[in-house]
Amino acid sequence: ETIQAKDLKRASRPEKKRSPTARSLELLRAEGYICEKVEQRIPRCMILRDAFGFGDILAMRPEMPGRPGEIALVQTTTGDNLAARRHKIAGLSTPRQWLAAGGKIILHGWRKVGPRGGLKRWEAIMERVE
Repeated sequence: ETIQAKDLKRASRPEKKRSPTARSLELLRAEGYICEKVEQRIPRCMILRDAFGFGDILAMRPEMPGRPGEIALVQTTTGDNLAARRHKIAGLSTPRQWLAAGGKIILHGWRKVGPRGGLKRWEAIMERVE
């Protein structure tokens, strides 16, 4: 599934340099999720630690008529690194435990798309891990 950043509020403003995490937080909130960044920066080490080894964002969406409630951990990255993150998740045991407990895992890979020499826009490739 592909979501275009043009559907987000800031699409009409000049694009500031923002992280994939910031883009994903905005996208998830626009889709009705309540979310929080759970990735931690370890001081003085320049290391980022993901929740359970794979989650950057914890997102929940309450149940509504016609739509079940959901809780998910989101791994967000650039489009070029999406396969590496998928491979990392496949090699861990905690994602299987998260899924067995009823949680969902969503991958967001952000990339710029548009015609050569033309205006580019951010686009999210979204995948669900089963």
